[in-house]
Amino acid sequence: MFPLPPIDALATPSGAALPVNPSVIVMGIVGVLVVYGALRHRALSVKVIVAEVAVLGLTLILFINIFLSDEASLGLVGRFLIFLAFAIVGGFFTTSIITIEKQEHELRQLTAKSKTEFISIAAHQLRTPLSIIKWAIATLLAGDQGALTAEQEESLGRVRVTNERMIDLVNDLLDIAQIEDGKFGFTFTVRDLTATIRAVMNEYTALAKERRIVFTLDTPPMALPPIAFDRTKLPAAVHGLIDNAFHYTKEGGSITVSLAVVDASVEIRVADTGIGVPAQEMDRLFTKFFRSENAIHMAPNGSGLGLFIVKNIVERHGGTVAVESTEGTGSRFMIRLPVQGSGTTRV
Repeated sequence: MFPLPPIDALATPSGAALPVNPSVIVMGIVGVLVVYGALRHRALSVKVIVAEVAVLGLTLILFINIFLSDEASLGLVGRFLIFLAFAIVGGFFTTSIITIEKQEHELRQLTAKSKTEFISIAAHQLRTPLSIIKWAIATLLAGDQGALTAEQEESLGRVRVTNERMIDLVNDLLDIAQIEDGKFGFTFTVRDLTATIRAVMNEYTALAKERRIVFTLDTPPMALPPIAFDRTKLPAAVHGLIDNAFHYTKEGGSITVSLAVVDASVEIRVADTGIGVPAQEMDRLFTKFFRSENAIHMAPNGSGLGLFIVKNIVERHGGTVAVESTEGTGSRFMIRLPVQGSGTTRV
């Protein structure tokens, strides 16, 4: 073999020895391998990257120790066979981990898809009988089957409220299934946002009066810039925020909906004097099925799907939704939608 310089020194052009710290070399090699693994396996987990980096690093170290060692106890063939055996075992180990990780990823995707399909089928199966129950209750309350006593009307009223709650839950589940399946269709056209918000608010006028809640709309003095939105989906998102406000605002409180121009966006704010959100739960507020502890105590029958749906609708419009809240004082939800022609891309 050709004589090799020691691993801890390199020669300069003048012949002087340039000391090299072996630990620096090893750290540099590991750093390069980490970057390589991260770039190659962006979609896989950390354990795949770690396994590949470890195997490649150990293989390189073994190569240095076998082929650059001064030990003469092993011949060239023996050294090569040891290195080859380790490389084969290491490659098999890495490949096995990558295969297992891909299979786990595919299984998770399949499980999620199966859950979505089950929810969709179950919701569709529930919708028909719930609609029949709704029709039957309306018929009875209208007196078509004969006069009802006050007690019977009260009982049917409770059944109607429960049935309506179940219908809302089924509709939310169907929306979730469509969102996760990529079939929650949108048609964007430029519309009068102020008129749309007023129409949504009109549906809550009777409820606000009944619960003595001050329910107002604040609009800017100038006309809003043009906004393109889906005529059913965006009102549904605003419904979701106003519903939340009424659910968690006690009698005698206030709910204010306001419109404003902020930078290149139009902002829809829904502010209430309700129970607020605990600070430690704010980051989970828009996740699926999540409800804060104080919300569960005040309204036990919620589904925890409303804000998740609101977030998806707003993001499909190219907008954002945020919240500011203090527990015991109230909350303010803010939807920002891009002005038409502002360059924001809807998805």
